[in-house]
Amino acid sequence: MRLASLAHATIAATLMMGGAHAAGCASAPPLAASRGTAVGADASTDDPPIASASPSSSSIPAWLASPLSPLPPASSLPPLPAPSSSPTAPTAPPPPPEPPHVAYRGTDPFEAPPAGPIALAPTPPRPPGTDPSAEDLAGYPPYCAKAKECGVCNNYGRCGFCMATKTCVPKDANGAYPGSCSAGFTPSSCHPSLYIAKEEPRIHELLGERMRGLTPEGTPIDTKVDGGARVVRIPVRRGYCYGLVFRTSYDVDDPYALNAVATPEASFLEDGGEWMFVYTGAAALRPFCPQQSGTIVVGIAPDKTHNATTKGTWRVQLFRKAIADEELRDRVEKRDTERRQRALRYVCGHCTRVFLVCRLDGDAQCTAQYAACLQSAGVRPDDCERGDVPRPPKPTPQPRFDACNPSPLAARGG
Repeated sequence: MRLASLAHATIAATLMMGGAHAAGCASAPPLAASRGTAVGADASTDDPPIASASPSSSSIPAWLASPLSPLPPASSLPPLPAPSSSPTAPTAPPPPPEPPHVAYRGTDPFEAPPAGPIALAPTPPRPPGTDPSAEDLAGYPPYCAKAKECGVCNNYGRCGFCMATKTCVPKDANGAYPGSCSAGFTPSSCHPSLYIAKEEPRIHELLGERMRGLTPEGTPIDTKVDGGARVVRIPVRRGYCYGLVFRTSYDVDDPYALNAVATPEASFLEDGGEWMFVYTGAAALRPFCPQQSGTIVVGIAPDKTHNATTKGTWRVQLFRKAIADEELRDRVEKRDTERRQRALRYVCGHCTRVFLVCRLDGDAQCTAQYAACLQSAGVRPDDCERGDVPRPPKPTPQPRFDACNPSPLAARGG
């Protein structure tokens, strides 16, 4: 039967999408075990459109000569049984005592960790008999000295930057001019520390924007870069929103080769928790508000080509702010409501298609099939018109039993 084949195809798609589950053309996916229970599974909001066809006039039933009547009103459908009342939930145990706040101990929560001396390789000697001419020795040193930045210097055809003196020195195809640079001659690259120091005000500004509203917590955690992968775990708990700042010391020759990353291992809703680089050697974990205790996992995994050569220090600084428990519950309620409404839209759309196909087949029991389809999912016609399933009242928590004071009257001798 055409009605059953459509329904079973829709049911299979629903099961694969994790939405409501249907058992036949008159059975739509149940939203919950009983009315008033939140739907936990996601349901797709993008239902495939019904393919339209233009049958010939000879194939159109007589009752379709006039326009289709609208869906039956809710008042004409049989009512569902009244929802059962939810039992009173017992009072949850009190939360564990909050650990003492660890005040920030530092001078600048966004600063890079201390750096050691940058290792500078000795400048390779020139091959014998390749000394520059007297004309070159007189002309190129003043020409190269005009460049004050490493990148500009290296772009000059006959110049290269010297890290030992932080100056631009002359060179040719055989290397740096004799006596111009004892160590750290870098004619084709620039050490990141040359630019990070100049950009510190901008780096602080960007990190401050990412951590807006949060305050630093505890002391910064410094870890040495010694050629291998390293992981740091920072505990987080419900009742706070957390963010993280990552910096590398200036002596790290290639911060991106560390492949640093941080991720929260705690469930949370809303936005946040993304790892983003703001500049070379500076990154941040966007603030997130965990729904339960967990950890922030942050670490590095240096490239194999840098395992033996990369040295320095990387630092993480935790930030946090308090968030009310009521707001965390509201976020869960918002998530559950959106899931429930998506599932309801799917059920109502499915049953509407069942009704339309029934009408196209000329069946006289379309209204009953529509009602049975909704009822099999625990949905009322009013729910489809309203766009949501009514929620039962929240259970009232009962006071904890006190063996020393079992009733309020006991304190008065009653």
